[in-house]
Amino acid sequence: MYNNSAADFLRTSPKRRPYSGARHEPDRFTDNHDLPEWLFFRMAAMNRRSFHRAPEGERRQELIEATLDCISEFGLKGATVRQIAVRAGVTAGLVRHYFDSKDQMVAEAYRAVIASLTEKAKNVEGDPTTRLKDFIAINLTEPVADSRSVSLWAAFISQVRVDPVLAEIHREGYLAFRNALQDLLSDFLAAKGRPAGPEECRRYAIAINGLVDGLWVEGCLAGDLFRDGELVSIAMASVEALLGLPIEQ
Repeated sequence: MYNNSAADFLRTSPKRRPYSGARHEPDRFTDNHDLPEWLFFRMAAMNRRSFHRAPEGERRQELIEATLDCISEFGLKGATVRQIAVRAGVTAGLVRHYFDSKDQMVAEAYRAVIASLTEKAKNVEGDPTTRLKDFIAINLTEPVADSRSVSLWAAFISQVRVDPVLAEIHREGYLAFRNALQDLLSDFLAAKGRPAGPEECRRYAIAINGLVDGLWVEGCLAGDLFRDGELVSIAMASVEALLGLPIEQ
């Protein structure tokens, strides 16, 4: 009767509750019975990390990473508190110690995704041309462009229009990302002897962000259809055409 693995059970188990509205989960934790007791504790025994007294910030980050793993694998509705606890190697009670609700966990997880992308853009180094090239390449290659990233994007973006908290996080992240690109463009154009004002750089940033987003989706969903480095090369050529200046040297 119990021959199936925990993973098989998770794949075949029907959803317990129908979708009931825009929010992906009630405000409080309510999924205590998503898994049978025997299966939950078996999974916990198999997956639990060696216990260590991690600092609060470190433990919270581990839970956020576990939340992202579960959302990537099971989607927002399928990522239950129990699964997140098992993935993090902790008890469900410890999850509740750090987060008041699943909604809060999801919001913090989305904030972490957005912050990671923005930090990568801000941390490019070198001369203005190198920084702009690296910014484009980083956003079209792994780990930014991979199946996990697009799974997370699809899960979160479906809720941005209906969840005010996620919508605000998305807006903040988009503006931070676009502003970072705008600064790179301003430096690049000045270095090329063609300085541009804030409004011109803003319009360029909007266009290039849209270009990179589109190629990113194609690369994540159908990466096998493109040659190695092809999407990066297309992006560079498109940006050169838009700006009327060479990027590749």
